[in-house]
Amino acid sequence: MAITYTWGIEKMRVNQVPQTDFVTDIYFRVVGVDGDYTAKSEGKYSDLEAGDSFIAFADLTEAQVVTWVKNSLGSDGVSEHENHVANIISTKKTPPVPTKAIKTLPW
Repeated sequence: MAITYTWGIEKMRVNQVPQTDFVTDIYFRVVGVDGDYTAKSEGKYSDLEAGDSFIAFADLTEAQVVTWVKNSLGSDGVSEHENHVANIISTKKTPPVPTKAIKTLPW
């Protein structure tokens, strides 16, 4: 089964300059689901700059903010988070065999 990834926003921090409620930090998550297995990766993006395309905080949508994050991370950054989730799910599906163990003494 293929992993389905869902990107979302946990919270945002704002500043009152250069505009009112200017977003300075975006805390995002990537959740992957593969059947009964789920994993999550989280991150923070905070390289936002003032520009001509300012959108008032009240008018922002989660889809718009996720697009900002993904565009800022680039394809390598997006892949890094999704690969991290895939690795966690893979480990859950097929746990590694321990190479060391503490054994009960034979006496």
